[in-house]
Amino acid sequence: MKKIISLFLISAIFMTFVSCGSKKSLPQDTSCEAILTAIEQVIDMPKYEKLYLKSEDNFDSYSMSLWRDAAFSDFDQSHIIEDYAIFLGEGVETFEIAILKFSDSTDKATKEEIFEKRKKTLAAGDKGAYDPNFENTMNNAVVHIDGNFAIMLITKDNDKALEAIENLKK
Repeated sequence: MKKIISLFLISAIFMTFVSCGSKKSLPQDTSCEAILTAIEQVIDMPKYEKLYLKSEDNFDSYSMSLWRDAAFSDFDQSHIIEDYAIFLGEGVETFEIAILKFSDSTDKATKEEIFEKRKKTLAAGDKGAYDPNFENTMNNAVVHIDGNFAIMLITKDNDKALEAIENLKK
């Protein structure tokens, strides 16, 4: 009886490790623009003020430099960013989606730090004076790391956006 119980416990532990290790990541050939498109299909998107896409090669534009400099002040981003899609909402509503695909060598802490800097920059700005939901929206902001992708969601529907990202893994 002891052998059966021991075998059962070992099997349960083994299955736990196997299931934890099989978590799917976004396919590496997924573009940041495709992730943004999937999110756009499930949440209400405001009219965009600025939309930055790798396909338009506008990462070095002046207005993008304001976003980039706030997020990357301590990093040389030229060698760590492979792809990007950044959506900045227009008007008083606090809304931002930033999707960055990093090189393989970029660690999770660096990815998180970049978005934490961006969130601090937003919090220090004057948007709170215009958007009555600013504090709540910022408190619910999500930074989601998935393999080489780092995604910051500052929306009212972060759960729906995360679900759309998960659906891309299927």
